Amino acid sequence: MSSGVVVKINDKTMQELKHLPDKEVYAVARQFLDRVGSAKVTPYKTGKTEMSMYSSGVKGSNGNYYIGNYTNYAGYVYAFPQSVNWTNPLSKAQWFETFWKSQGKSILDNVVARYKI
Repeated sequence: MSSGVVVKINDKTMQELKHLPDKEVYAVARQFLDRVGSAKVTPYKTGKTEMSMYSSGVKGSNGNYYIGNYTNYAGYVYAFPQSVNWTNPLSKAQWFETFWKSQGKSILDNVVARYKI
């Protein structure tokens, strides 16, 4: 069995990303991945979900980049409600969406400042 989850970024954020050059879009994806990992919000029991995210890194090209947790159960776990009694108390349901809501603006601001866009 295979499952997947696609996170839809709101229209305002997508418009901002479309106006960034390729290296800046990559920088947003890379910084997002690094921050998600250091925040330890990915559910953690054996570490496979988190390790798959780091081992795969940022994939894609030409402004179309993606990251993910590439285990056969990541999509299943991703859909759990926040009320789950997570093994790691820092874990969040829908961790990518939840983290983007709290850190997305900071990441975009950081990349804009870094590349003087």
